Amino acid sequence: MEHFDVAIIGLGPAGSALARKLAGKMQVIALDKKHQCGTEGFSKPCGGLLAPDAQRSFIRDGLTLPVDVIANPQIFSVKTVDVAASLTRNYQRSYININRHAFDLWMKSLI
Repeated sequence: MEHFDVAIIGLGPAGSALARKLAGKMQVIALDKKHQCGTEGFSKPCGGLLAPDAQRSFIRDGLTLPVDVIANPQIFSVKTVDVAASLTRNYQRSYININRHAFDLWMKSLI
């Protein structure tokens, strides 16, 4: 019987990042529903926005997002409307719009 130090269930961004960080240091088993190719298996129903903190984490690890992970549109500001207060405001946006399923598969490929 094999022995594992850590079991990771789900290889979304957090699970994949943890598995990658522990690789070579501990015996890890990871389970995920997403198929490695195509769009079959589990697919996150929402889109994805990569926050500035996550972007900095990738920079620290020397990782660059593949082009096929980045989704359109990429915008630089968000217009918000407060109906009750009759206020409209534009905010700078520093998130990267990503295809969440492609992003998850890319993260899995780094393990």
